[in-house]
Amino acid sequence: MSSRRVNVEVVCPVVSGRFDFVIDTGLTAAEAAGKIASEVRESLKADIIAENDGLLLYASGSRLPLDPEERLEKYGVTNGSILMLIQEQKK
Repeated sequence: MSSRRVNVEVVCPVVSGRFDFVIDTGLTAAEAAGKIASEVRESLKADIIAENDGLLLYASGSRLPLDPEERLEKYGVTNGSILMLIQEQKK
């Protein structure tokens, strides 16, 4: 079983940077943050996270481009109300 380190940062309302995966969750920022915390807790209980790789989880609720074309170009989604942005960090 590979081991991972997880860094969790809930970013609301600012989104910055480029990400490997962008998932529109359709959740409020609070709901998304709760789900992130729950997933991280479960992963830590299962002892599958430690060491070299980091999984950064972001929940954001605003300051996304209002224009659907700009959202699609920058983040790969057309509905940008709440996004969970996940980035794998390779060392």
